[in-house]
Amino acid sequence: ALGYTAMLKPNLVSTLRYGLTRYGNESTGVLNGNYAYFRNLSTIYPTSTDSARIIPTHTVSEDMAWIHGSHDIHFGAIARWISNQSSSLGGTFSDAYGNASWMLNTGKELQPSDLASSFRTSETYAMVAILGLLPEGDAHYNYTTAGTPLAQGMPIVRDFKNQEYESYISDTWRVTRNLTITAGLRHSLMPPIYEANGAESTAIPGLNGWFAQRAGLAAVGAPQSLASPVQFVLANSAQGKDLYANHKKNFAPRLSIAYSPHAASGLSKFFFGGEGKTSIRAGWGMFYDLFGQPLAQLYSSSALGFSTSLSNPAGVQSTLTAPRYTGFYNIPSGLLPAAPPAGFPQIAPNIFAITNSIDDGIKPPYTMNMNFSIGREFGHGWFVQGSYVGRLSRRSLARRDVGEPTNLVDPKSGQTYFQAAQLLATQGNAGVPSANVAKIPFWENMFPGLAVNGLTATQEAYKIYNNYAPDYTSALVQIDQACSPSCSIYGPYAMFNAQYSALSTSSSIGKGAYHGMQWTIRKRLSSSLTMDFNYTFSKSEDLASTTEGAGSYSGLIQNAWFPQQMWAVSNYDARHIVNAFAVWHLPFGRGRMLATSAGKVLDAFVGGWMLTPTLQWSSAIPTSVGDGANWATDWELTTTSDQIAPVSTGITKNAPAITGTSGPNLFADPNVAIKSFQYALPGESGTRNELRTPGPFAINLSLAKEFTIHENHKIQFRWESYNLTNTTVFNGFSLDLGTASTFGKATSAAAPRQMEFALRYQF
Repeated sequence: ALGYTAMLKPNLVSTLRYGLTRYGNESTGVLNGNYAYFRNLSTIYPTSTDSARIIPTHTVSEDMAWIHGSHDIHFGAIARWISNQSSSLGGTFSDAYGNASWMLNTGKELQPSDLASSFRTSETYAMVAILGLLPEGDAHYNYTTAGTPLAQGMPIVRDFKNQEYESYISDTWRVTRNLTITAGLRHSLMPPIYEANGAESTAIPGLNGWFAQRAGLAAVGAPQSLASPVQFVLANSAQGKDLYANHKKNFAPRLSIAYSPHAASGLSKFFFGGEGKTSIRAGWGMFYDLFGQPLAQLYSSSALGFSTSLSNPAGVQSTLTAPRYTGFYNIPSGLLPAAPPAGFPQIAPNIFAITNSIDDGIKPPYTMNMNFSIGREFGHGWFVQGSYVGRLSRRSLARRDVGEPTNLVDPKSGQTYFQAAQLLATQGNAGVPSANVAKIPFWENMFPGLAVNGLTATQEAYKIYNNYAPDYTSALVQIDQACSPSCSIYGPYAMFNAQYSALSTSSSIGKGAYHGMQWTIRKRLSSSLTMDFNYTFSKSEDLASTTEGAGSYSGLIQNAWFPQQMWAVSNYDARHIVNAFAVWHLPFGRGRMLATSAGKVLDAFVGGWMLTPTLQWSSAIPTSVGDGANWATDWELTTTSDQIAPVSTGITKNAPAITGTSGPNLFADPNVAIKSFQYALPGESGTRNELRTPGPFAINLSLAKEFTIHENHKIQFRWESYNLTNTTVFNGFSLDLGTASTFGKATSAAAPRQMEFALRYQF
């Protein structure tokens, strides 16, 4: 880093800086070919691959400081040039996957006869492994920008570049001696990321518009077979475009006020303690996120035409037709989809693919931060402050499946697919006989061909959905894709898309809200004691709690057509948070309160001791109950379950187990608690973060003693204890309807008490 500061005038100072930050990371893997493996089982050989990444970032900034009367004005700009250079073998090898969920009827023929068995999910996957079934094949094909296929084992090289430009101006105006107002404006310009060597493609139509087109077709009762086919072109071609738009109106204003009452006498002095003893602060500001690099890397790993990932269609292989496992490095012939042709444009094949991409409609996320605080000093170094802190996030990046089956409307009755499917599922859960199921307009009007064997269309749909329940998207595939026993009046793909069964994209649809009350009590160092105590009472809510760089289907919004279903407390929400620490030099020894006249020998033993306790505690944190290996709404990602009755949580040390031995459990009686949940219905996202599990708790203690051997020679002894009380805090639980036998059981706990002893010689 280099910097230069110049005083242009007595009241004008310029500071110019240049910096280079270079991040480098490299890891070595062992995989050198295609391989086969089974779901829920560790591979018999490692599958790590080589990867390397170098990210140089050049930064230039200019800051000006101008003092003009009572105004302290700062303005300047900063520019960053980032190059993300990567080389990876991660997407060069194909695989065969023993995945029961990829099979016909999602492998239900392998389930135990008792469909209510709590082992049905794990048993299905185990049976696939025992039989050596490999129903899924995932092929990876890579090409150069010239369209030349890369040989297997050749690294995929990318260089994603982007620039970031920001400028600002702020004015700190000292209105009076005890009142200061600060106002500012910041502008951010973040041109879209691009691949420096041209290895970048974009979708036509853009996926944001394509998703809107799909929604429009469903709303008027039109099939998805009318949706424009998605094709990919080179981003730098005549038809191409940037991954997303260059937004130029990212203006972020800020305003804050600081005031200290004079409080010279009377009630004001009583409340505010006198001049300079109380500070009142308030502020509001907008802040734009600098984003894009993780998105580009995720998109690049499966971009059609360069790093193409294709899987064979799901729901086709059965126990009789699925190929068998013959060796770890052997992929059965015919399992992998054929390599697509090289070059552009490329139309995504109709293979019902599961993949990811980028929503071209994304915009820079931003937050609005607010705070208000009053702090007052008291005697003997004590300080107390109470604050309100708020944060509203908008346009946050959240993942949604733009290839999700639609909520098709029946034009005759106005009834939607979700409404009609939920009526079937609800009756199925109640055990209603098929003969007693009344006609439902959607099924009678949109799927009249289901009326077979003396059953109405509704009754046949009920039979199919009851057979798959609670895996309702598989039932939809049978009638909408496989057309068994009949398709809709439009033919196949009335609700599903032929190209994509699931297409996860990062979109600017997320939002969140945090509101908190914070208290701080602090004692400055005096009388050999300093301490700090903090308490927060808060609530955080959002649509999804995921980071930009998380996996394609991590934190996916379950129902892309009704994202508000996911609104709940954040994954990290904690209503109460307490932390405290103290540093206390014990009052023993020469010059201290006790034994102040101790001689050297006595002082060596009783003097110089220091005690440092810390406390960390949080109230219960949110979690959800899983839905097992079932896909009620989205084809690729399971929902959480629905909570249908209230249930209380709290650690019971020896709770009765549903099966097996008793032990620590989140519920007093899991047999009763599990009845408060049911599998999600079609179109539902499940109940998110409805339960609370114990938050972290720890009391730590450090005891230290310093021995002075000579004026410049000291020895320090330190004894540190973590989780001093050896309190057991369970932080993992079995919460899934698919493994009901262990429902609520504690699966992990925080670390037990640990101690460290240290001896340091200082000279």
